[in-house]
Amino acid sequence: MDMEYKRGNLMYLDLHLNFLTAFHYQPSAILPWINLRILDVSSNELQGPLPIPPPSTWRYDVSNNLLTGEISL
Repeated sequence: MDMEYKRGNLMYLDLHLNFLTAFHYQPSAILPWINLRILDVSSNELQGPLPIPPPSTWRYDVSNNLLTGEISL
């Protein structure tokens, strides 16, 4: 199956409550799913740079993590 086809179909990604500590990627990387509407990575142990959701994302929950500093919009 074509990877571009797969990238376009994901609309909801729920990774909350998984004890995630970091995302391993280039700091300026944008998530590849062009139709992603909801990204929930809340209630983990995330530190460091966060993934940049695509413009289609209307809910991005990063609450209840170990984040410090500012989050750019």
